[in-house]
Amino acid sequence: YPPRKLAFSWTFAAAGAIGAAAVLLHLLFGWRIWGSDLLGADAPAHYTTGVMVFDYLRNGLFSNPMEFARSFYVRFPKVGLGHWPPVYYVLQAAAFAMGGPSIATARVLSEGICFALAAVLFRRVQLLHGVVIGVLTSACFLALPIVAGNSWLVMSDLLKTFNTLAGKA
Repeated sequence: YPPRKLAFSWTFAAAGAIGAAAVLLHLLFGWRIWGSDLLGADAPAHYTTGVMVFDYLRNGLFSNPMEFARSFYVRFPKVGLGHWPPVYYVLQAAAFAMGGPSIATARVLSEGICFALAAVLFRRVQLLHGVVIGVLTSACFLALPIVAGNSWLVMSDLLKTFNTLAGKA
C-alpha cells in the first residue's frame, strides 16, 4: 500500500502554534517571576538535599548513610531528607550526574517534570475531547503564572502532581 498523505489542517497548526507559544510564555514567566535565585524555605532545602544524595552516591556509597548525612548537614544545614519522599532527590542526583550539581540543572529537571505533567494532561484530555482541546488545555496549564513559577522553583510538588495524574486510571 502506498503511504497515506496527511492533509494539512489549520486547526492542528493553530493548536501547535498555541502550544509552542505557551511553552515560551511558561519559560518567560518563570524567569521574570522568580529570577535566578532559590527563594523561600523549601526550594533551597530541596536543592541541598538533592546535592547530598548526589554526593552520597558519588563519594560515599558504601559508607554509613546517617554518618554521611550528619557530616553533610554540618557543612550545609539545609538538608530536608525525610520531609518528602526520596524519589525527587534520586531524580535530582541522576540529573546532577549528567549536568553537574547546579541550580540550572535542578531547574531543567523541574521544567522537564512540568512538561511531562503537561503531556499527561494533554493525553488524558485528548482521549476524552480530541487533540485540539488537549493541546489547548495543556497550553493553558503551561501559561498559568503559578505553574510557571512553581516549575522554576526546585520543588518536588510537580513530581507529586505528575505521579497523581499519571497514576489515575
